[in-house]
Amino acid sequence: MIYQQTELHNCYDIVEDVETGGRKMIRIPEQVRKNMSLIGRKYTAYNTPNAEIRFCMKSEEVKLHFQIFHPEGGYYADQALEVYFGCFQNENLRILDDQNDMVYIRKPENMELLKKLAIEEGHPFSPEVVRVIAPGDCHLMLKSVEGEIELPTGKLQPARRWLAYGSSITQGSNGLHPSGAYASIAAAGLKVDLINLGFGGSALLEPEMADYLAERDDFDFISLEMGVNMTWNIEENCPGDPEFFRKRVDYFVSRIADAHPDKWIFCLDQFRNKNDYTGEGQTALYRQIVKEKVASLSRKKVVYLDCTSYLDSSDCLCTDLLHPSTKGCAKIGNKLAEVIGSYLEQEAQEERK
Repeated sequence: MIYQQTELHNCYDIVEDVETGGRKMIRIPEQVRKNMSLIGRKYTAYNTPNAEIRFCMKSEEVKLHFQIFHPEGGYYADQALEVYFGCFQNENLRILDDQNDMVYIRKPENMELLKKLAIEEGHPFSPEVVRVIAPGDCHLMLKSVEGEIELPTGKLQPARRWLAYGSSITQGSNGLHPSGAYASIAAAGLKVDLINLGFGGSALLEPEMADYLAERDDFDFISLEMGVNMTWNIEENCPGDPEFFRKRVDYFVSRIADAHPDKWIFCLDQFRNKNDYTGEGQTALYRQIVKEKVASLSRKKVVYLDCTSYLDSSDCLCTDLLHPSTKGCAKIGNKLAEVIGSYLEQEAQEERK
């Protein structure tokens, strides 16, 4: 969406925060949010993983004024923003908190050289596009912009878009910086634009979410990370129901596949986690359910990806043995770029014949 001469990428709307009276960004429509679990409705629908404030600078300096929200019952510490000029990182992370809500950005003095290098190396983004990448575990609002800016044009940004749906792992939770999410790393490797719809603890494959994804037409391919939030019922603190998961997967995948028969749909099962080491839980059954659903459709462009091998050692996980570590996110991102890229390249070769 367009806001104050900026493009708010991966942002569906700006809504009122009922607790503070302020306004904040949201990634999905209200009708979808209100049908999510409590965690989704109150917290993760408003999180901003890989949301970006994009613009082109006309003045030498721009100042962005943000507001961070601290919902009751949620944990939101200091938040780190990243600033990129195209694919070039601009110095250090910018930390936002209640005492520091301004981000200052200066145009690089070597912009012409950056543009030359980006063209020669085929960067998906032009360095003319300033990309302020928001934190994933945060409720955020851009309050004002100081300086002369203009909207970036399409030719300065990637032509292809990837929509990634999933859990906190897709969202990038526990990552050290926003661009460290596996989806962000994979998108960079594929040279595509990322729409991150990861919802920590609340990727429950709701029918309303399936309908919303099916009705979107702003992506070229989609990935669906399914299962990890349904093996354990967080809100009731008990094991999940595999047959309930099977019903959700059945509708979720079919609904999206029927709406987008010409687009690649990559169905990801659970990444390696603690149950693979302890033998507890029903992780293998949940993976099998995803695999069987894809096989039953028998469609060339609906692809099952067995993700158990993407994390090949335990130190690819954090201490909870669930979320990937920084090393793990990099491994998943690079592997996924390789695998998805092979399908996209195969299709491109067939089209060239």
